[in-house]
Parts: sequence; C-alpha cells; structure tokens
Amino acid sequence: MTANSEALAMLQAKAMLLLRREREVHELRNERSRILIWSKVLHELSLGLHAATPQPLLEKWVDALVTDLTFQVAAVYALSLIPI
Repeated sequence: MTANSEALAMLQAKAMLLLRREREVHELRNERSRILIWSKVLHELSLGLHAATPQPLLEKWVDALVTDLTFQVAAVYALSLIPI
C-alpha cells in the first residue's frame, strides 16, 4: 500500500467512526428527552394524588399518555364490584 492509500483508508475509518459516534449521540439525546418527558409527566401526576377520587387523576394520566408521551391510544379500565 502506498502512503496515499493508507491515509485514505485511515481517513475513511475515522469518518465511519465519527458517523457512528454522531448516531450514538443522537440516540442518547432522544433517550434523554424521553426520560425528561416521563419525569415531567410523573411529577405533574404526583401533584394530583390528593384528589378525593381517582377519576381525575386517571383522566389526567390517559391524557398525558396520549399528548405528552405520544402514545397512540391510552385507556384505563375500572373494575366495579357492584353488580349492574
């Protein structure tokens, strides 16, 4: 191998490494952003724990899942022990 081809091979290897690291940094930033959103949502929900009934808290949880956390669908099912 000539010096030029060795330099080119090293440059290509470093460019590939740089692209890999850029992708990793992008993924870490996305993950951090998602963690911050979850943290914000859980904090806001914790402020409503004093409600007399769980209904408003559950509605807020479903709304947060869809709007803040970008779930497509969210629902809460209630179990009633009283026969209908």
